[in-house]
Amino acid sequence: GSEDPAGRFEVHVRDLDERGLDELLARGQSSLPVDLVVDELELEGWTVTRQRRFLPVDLSDGRRMIVPIEQFDIQRPEVAKF
Repeated sequence: GSEDPAGRFEVHVRDLDERGLDELLARGQSSLPVDLVVDELELEGWTVTRQRRFLPVDLSDGRRMIVPIEQFDIQRPEVAKF
């Protein structure tokens, strides 16, 4: 992958060809599965820490909804300096 000046990182997913992407889009999937992206980052040497939690939200009609939240901490690979 490569990084742009804004600090965004482009990840090239090896196991997904054009046909696989078409199948995801046909099923209504608007983005790549998170696990696939995390696996690719780890293969590139990045350290990914994933935290899952649930946030309770009270709705205006008195019901309560639980919203799943995933947080990712992605650390750059260490580069040896000489």
